Amino acid sequence: MLGDPSELGYKKNKKDVLKLYEKLASVPRVTREILAIIAERGKSGDDFYDGGKFKIIPEALEKFLNINNRDLLIEINILENAELVYIDEDEIGSRTVYFLYVDGEWLNNILYYMKNNKLSIRTLLNTMDFTILDI
Repeated sequence: MLGDPSELGYKKNKKDVLKLYEKLASVPRVTREILAIIAERGKSGDDFYDGGKFKIIPEALEKFLNINNRDLLIEINILENAELVYIDEDEIGSRTVYFLYVDGEWLNNILYYMKNNKLSIRTLLNTMDFTILDI
């Protein structure tokens, strides 16, 4: 199962998880909430091309957050600067559009784990309490 801590060895890779924690901690709490929205309301891919990463179109985020394009761009820039998201092209039907992807295998797998086990992604990102991964 994608995101299963016992299979991915979070304890064995504590250094990588700590690095992710530091990236997340460098971003304001409100901005981290965007990651939860992407995981909860965006799409996740299980095919080779998107590597199972969570993604969403920026226009949908703008609507969900009820903010203007400029403010959304600021939030995306903060997340992108922390290497937590990136923008890339994909297709909807036969149209090419931009998607905002959650960056990094560890972060995507943690989000999958939380979602698959019906645990609150928002609580994890708000409190930054990673003890849920101590399995």
